[in-house]
Amino acid sequence: MSALYVVLAIIALSVLMIFHEYGHYLAAKRLHYPVTAFGIGFGPNIIKKQIGETEFRVGILLFGAYVEVPAMDGEGNETIKPLHKVAIALAGPLMNFILAFLVVFVVLVSGNPLEPSAVVGSIVPNSSAAEVLQVGDKILQVDGKSINSFEDFQRIVASKKVGDEVSLVIERDDNQLTVEVEVRELSYEGETFVGVGISGAPTKYSPLAALGKSFQELWTMIKELWKALVLIISRPKNVEVMGIIGITATMASFAKANLMLFLYLVAFISANLGFINLVPFPALDGSLILVGLIESAIRRPLPKSWVNTVNIIGFVCLMGLMIYVSLLDIGRLMGF
Repeated sequence: MSALYVVLAIIALSVLMIFHEYGHYLAAKRLHYPVTAFGIGFGPNIIKKQIGETEFRVGILLFGAYVEVPAMDGEGNETIKPLHKVAIALAGPLMNFILAFLVVFVVLVSGNPLEPSAVVGSIVPNSSAAEVLQVGDKILQVDGKSINSFEDFQRIVASKKVGDEVSLVIERDDNQLTVEVEVRELSYEGETFVGVGISGAPTKYSPLAALGKSFQELWTMIKELWKALVLIISRPKNVEVMGIIGITATMASFAKANLMLFLYLVAFISANLGFINLVPFPALDGSLILVGLIESAIRRPLPKSWVNTVNIIGFVCLMGLMIYVSLLDIGRLMGF
């Protein structure tokens, strides 16, 4: 795996975290609570600049981000209102959902590789398709049956056997042509398969259509994440979890394979980051949201010592889980 793709994956993950923390920053500023620091990366600072009340920092380890809002920790001269605490905590995950939506929108407008169309996108050399088809041809009918997607085409071809002829009606340069292709056993880029030797071009959406479709895709992601969370809680032994090392490796492999696939994965991970942070587990944004709602209901702040103790325990548990999952990632990458 090229180091370039690993670096690209790390940069993408950092951007997701920066957007998350920037959501907290914007909400705190909007609600007029002091933000003492906004940092990108960790370790010794290589850049520091004071702008107003906020010190902007860049650490030597350019991965991750953080924001310091003293009022959220019960410090400083400001006493934060419970619902303001909820709003600031909620802004981070919300920013991740917005980013996921925007990235999906870009993918849909540029061409969604997860949704191949009935337009010929590529042709395997030395296949029967290479003899009669061209990239850009639109397949209208297969064996007399009208099709609307590449999936329809695949379904019909899959029912054929090697040596069978398939009749296609195609559109090329505003003209309709009828051509015949033969199902063959093909080898391409180290893989052997049976087919006619074409792949569908990614489906491109108009900006207006992409808006609605992006909302649908984001909602589908959230539903899948909810199902995964339920499965992890109810049947943890049946779930294979992935840590930061495994996620980085997967992102790098997607980046190498296809840029749009990589961006779609970035969108899913952004939605994942937002969703996970809404879980009311200590040290996550969800716990701050829960505390704020409880304090709003009882009309008084919870004891600071209690909240801090629970958060410390939660943080230790999360760190332990991250280390354990990272060891699993390393084992999988090494073939153990």
